[in-house]
Amino acid sequence: MWPTTPATLFIWLVLIQGSYALYEGMYCGKENCYEVLGVGRDDSKGDIAKAYRKLARKWHPDMHQGAEAKATAEKEFQRIATAYEILRDADSKTDYDYMLDNPDEFYWHYYRYYYRRVTPKVDVRLVSSQLPPSGAQTPHQGHADRQRGEASGN
Repeated sequence: MWPTTPATLFIWLVLIQGSYALYEGMYCGKENCYEVLGVGRDDSKGDIAKAYRKLARKWHPDMHQGAEAKATAEKEFQRIATAYEILRDADSKTDYDYMLDNPDEFYWHYYRYYYRRVTPKVDVRLVSSQLPPSGAQTPHQGHADRQRGEASGN
């Protein structure tokens, strides 16, 4: 069961380490978003927003004097803003709660996190229904064709 050759051991370690590294860049990293804001999982959306505003007021970089204090406040403010961004959206919060409840499903979490971040927020069916039929000219194309015809003397 355990790897015996150095190459197998290396691959095995990379796979294990890679699966845990997925959490590093997702959600609040290795921290719990609820703990960052000081709220519980059952708190309402209003309570989460209130906790965010209180912490944001305290840690906003403009409220601190000196370069070192501003840098510390900026990092803390980013942590707070990231946690709030995840917990304010119902779909993102549901995915995050699922990740907390099922930590062994690495790749599902990875897929859902980047699916929410990268995919467009527009329903593609609405966009495609607004497109002209294949081969038809849009009003802009017809105008450009008419101008080309006038310029060539036709």
